[in-house]
Amino acid sequence: MRKLEGERAEFECELTPPPPPHQAGGRSQEEVESAEERVQLLLWYKGERATGQPLLSLDWRQGKRPQAHTRPKDLIKPTQLDYNGPPANESGARNSSPGAAKQRQQQQQQQQLQPRPRVAARVEGARAYLIIEQLKASDSGHYKCRVDFAFARTRYQLSRLEVIGECFS
Repeated sequence: MRKLEGERAEFECELTPPPPPHQAGGRSQEEVESAEERVQLLLWYKGERATGQPLLSLDWRQGKRPQAHTRPKDLIKPTQLDYNGPPANESGARNSSPGAAKQRQQQQQQQQLQPRPRVAARVEGARAYLIIEQLKASDSGHYKCRVDFAFARTRYQLSRLEVIGECFS
């Protein structure tokens, strides 16, 4: 997929088990699709290999709701909101007392944004999505989804992202 810097990318990952291998003594398709066969772990990696620390993981091993984990370096640094001071009073003048200046400073500090993840996940039925916000050129590359099941073999899916920088005319 191709996206522009600053846009959002979503990668889809299938959460159903792959068909069982056709071998004597193997599990039937009905057994694989039974209630006991469910996703245990979903891992997203950047790069063609599914090694090292995952970019994002969803872990169902402890219950029905997955626990999500992301790498700390994938947080957006805090930014400060534009701040023009308190609104003008009814006469159109701003309150310039020392107490008002301190209050403005406190309000400005409270309006700073907290770090928020650029990387998130969404699960909808038999599909999961890796979401990357505010794309950068450095986000270009391959993204690999790895899904581990209780009994079925692991499923891998590979996607490619190309982030295009600003074009000047």
